Amino acid sequence: MALRDYLALLRPLNCLMAGVSALIGAFLGNGVFFSVELGFVFLSVFLICGAGQAINDVYDYETDRKTHSDRSIAGGRITQQQGMLLSGVLFLAGLAFAWLINLNAFSIALLFVFLLNFYAQSMKKSKPLGNLVVSAGTAAPLVFGATLHGNYALPLLLAGSAFFANYARELIKDFEDLAQDQGHKRTLPMRYPRLSKYLCTASNGMAIGLGWVPFLNGSITTPAYAFFLIVSGGILLFSLYLLSRNRFRQSQQASKSGMLIALLAFLSAAIG
Repeated sequence: MALRDYLALLRPLNCLMAGVSALIGAFLGNGVFFSVELGFVFLSVFLICGAGQAINDVYDYETDRKTHSDRSIAGGRITQQQGMLLSGVLFLAGLAFAWLINLNAFSIALLFVFLLNFYAQSMKKSKPLGNLVVSAGTAAPLVFGATLHGNYALPLLLAGSAFFANYARELIKDFEDLAQDQGHKRTLPMRYPRLSKYLCTASNGMAIGLGWVPFLNGSITTPAYAFFLIVSGGILLFSLYLLSRNRFRQSQQASKSGMLIALLAFLSAAIG
């Protein structure tokens, strides 16, 4: 057992992206300046995200032993009990930081602590509902950051864009995992492959459209925002082309790249 095994359990890159999204939500609207509360925003989201990753691996132990034996718990480097304890401590610490921000932040944090635990325990076998929860979790940090100033209109628009982009990616991942999910999980692509592809197209269309709304109405005027949005939209459309050719792995990777570049667009708007 080593520190790196615990860090790997948390997926720190995912937590960092979630924390950055929360900071973007804090700076959008009326430009919050650096403060102690801003640090609380980042830490709360980072810790709750890490706890969610850990609790997933605790409940995925049996499946991961067959398909992801390199993971810390599945590989036996960390026990399920240690993973559960770590996730509990991180959840409590994340809630504590949220409480120090304000009641709205604490309420959002508490909701997602509940959803992440419920997802890990009960929703993973029935993926349609789980996909919605994961996508909401991707979008929520933008809104969480906005609790610092209370101006939710712009963060909500971008959160909507992030939600739909991630929902499309979740469905594409289900296509990619069709073989290993058989007998373990129930997914939309298993039962309704054509409908699922239509949903991916519609979701990416909504993600691109919502991303352009604040630029077209003048809420965001940063040229870099438009540039990154064009690149992101092009990659998301390319991911749909790959999906139509049943190149699921490449489609999922393209979708992830498009979302990362969209995050750069949001960041440019926050600091521009």
